[in-house]
Amino acid sequence: MPTRELLSPAQRAQFLSLPALVGALIEEMRDRQIIIPGITTVERLGWEVRRRAQRQVFRLLTEGLTDLQRTQLQALPLLRISSR
Repeated sequence: MPTRELLSPAQRAQFLSLPALVGALIEEMRDRQIIIPGITTVERLGWEVRRRAQRQVFRLLTEGLTDLQRTQLQALPLLRISSR
């Protein structure tokens, strides 16, 4: 089953932590009476859903930018957010 069918785009985008996402995926699979695979498979699915959501959000935020704006955005320094 494609990952986009398990959670809506809004649900996918709201999850920042993998444990919360995995929990939601397991709950959704139970609701749909899908046999839950091993935890490593569910974790991989969680990472994939998270990656796709991040790409979708990036696309939505940058689709209206000009080439100059994209270049300027890419030149900005990246901030690392501490997980502590």
